[in-house]
Amino acid sequence: MPAGFRFIEVPADADGPALDGAMWYPCCEPPVEIDLGEITANFEITMCGAKDAPISGDKLPLVVVSQGRGGSFIGHHDTAETLADAWFIVAAINHPGNTVSDMSRSGDRSALVERPTDIKADDPRSDAASADQL
Repeated sequence: MPAGFRFIEVPADADGPALDGAMWYPCCEPPVEIDLGEITANFEITMCGAKDAPISGDKLPLVVVSQGRGGSFIGHHDTAETLADAWFIVAAINHPGNTVSDMSRSGDRSALVERPTDIKADDPRSDAASADQL
């Protein structure tokens, strides 16, 4: 079964800044090569999946991936694809100020302390994430 894939955006609100990331999920569409564009100035990345395909299944378990310091939401795409093939929804985000493209807060403790809030906002089942993204 191919992994479905879509970009996600969580708008800024009183609890935190805007977040961007991606979601992998089970689907029945045939996979194609997806060009994810330039993640950093040093490389571009492509992956195989079904972009913006409908989700297959109901009441699927959710796994939220938190990237490491200086990483990005795409850093564990291989694990996310494998989990989606096993009937999980996987959501991954970029933590503001602590990503490969924005290290402005990487030395600031708040970049780590605020991660649970980022992850809560990233839950695609929550009100914070747009319902049209599911």
